Amino acid sequence: MDLRLDQPTWVLPGAAYHLAPGVRIVPGGLADEAGHVYPLNEVGRLLCRIGREPTDIDTLVDGLAERSQRPVPDVRTELVGFLSALGSRGLLSIHQSFARETWLVARQLPMLLLASRIDRSLLRGTRFPLRRYAATPRALVRGCLEAHQSVLWIGVLVCLALALTRSRIETLNRVTADTGPALLLVVLGFFLLVPVTAMAHEFGHVYAAARLGVACTGCYVRRGVAGVTYPTARRGAAVLITLAGPLSGIASVVLVGCVWMLAKPFWILAGIDQLGLSVLVALAALALMQALALTPITRDGRTILVHVGAWFMEGRSRC
Repeated sequence: MDLRLDQPTWVLPGAAYHLAPGVRIVPGGLADEAGHVYPLNEVGRLLCRIGREPTDIDTLVDGLAERSQRPVPDVRTELVGFLSALGSRGLLSIHQSFARETWLVARQLPMLLLASRIDRSLLRGTRFPLRRYAATPRALVRGCLEAHQSVLWIGVLVCLALALTRSRIETLNRVTADTGPALLLVVLGFFLLVPVTAMAHEFGHVYAAARLGVACTGCYVRRGVAGVTYPTARRGAAVLITLAGPLSGIASVVLVGCVWMLAKPFWILAGIDQLGLSVLVALAALALMQALALTPITRDGRTILVHVGAWFMEGRSRC
């Protein structure tokens, strides 16, 4: 399947959809948790009623094409466009393979780069659809694992390569002559900590929102990205909720570092050998990844920048 640059999202064969958490069917259309009503025609309401449970898009396309006696490609184009439009408004959760998404982008990367050079508007809004779950602890854990599953697979492949090549690392610890297992443990631990710190990040958002009386409406997942959604809060609360995520992620890295220091004998930790240095570098990289969330290159950083900028402008107007 080729990417469609004229659609708001890319939906692959084998995808499924269902109504997003908090979205309900009302007379005439759909309503979200904020009370906004989105009018739908009879066919749209039928598709949403079917989507109360996870529904395979391909099966639905075949059924609609047979019923309407229309070509399957035409029906699929219309249905995917309709579902994509609802998904872009947060009304649907569309599930498809992250591995296939990655392969599709890699295969058609030259075409995407050429399209962006000719007309950047072609790629505007062409993002893969979001999976949406309720903001429960189980859903947050599941979402972070799904979003970072590619990192986990990379970690497994790296560990296999190290095991097959029998890689070793110099160490001052003369108690253990074979450093291969320790090296594998450090490498695997780093890749496992990526989704763990992401979980701490998202739980920090949720905890801060709960303490400030702001209810999280759900969590969303995209390949490499997970996040939580909550209604518009007052400016101070929004900044605190946003800050809580990266700070919680950094705190989780510091906690792991403290456990590492307590677990290792002092005389081994004091010697800066390659194994100990590798652990410190890995923890520093994870902390840096969380710290980057405070910069404008991320959604959290842009949120903080907008609110702080609004405070600054208000202060100048009063002067």
